[in-house]
Amino acid sequence: MPDPTAPQYRQARRAFADWLDAAPGHTIDFERLRRWHLVQNQLAAAARAEGRTFVVTEDGLD
Repeated sequence: MPDPTAPQYRQARRAFADWLDAAPGHTIDFERLRRWHLVQNQLAAAARAEGRTFVVTEDGLD
């Protein structure tokens, strides 16, 4: 997702929207990545609340 504080945000936002629209697989891939980030944020918050260290493996699966 484009950074709204970036100097050329409008162009980046348009390019991102064009990329999403270019193929159904792009939208699916983006949604999978978005959900992965949400889960990672939830796991990190739970670890922080329990005083544990939260580490994501290099492959991002654990």
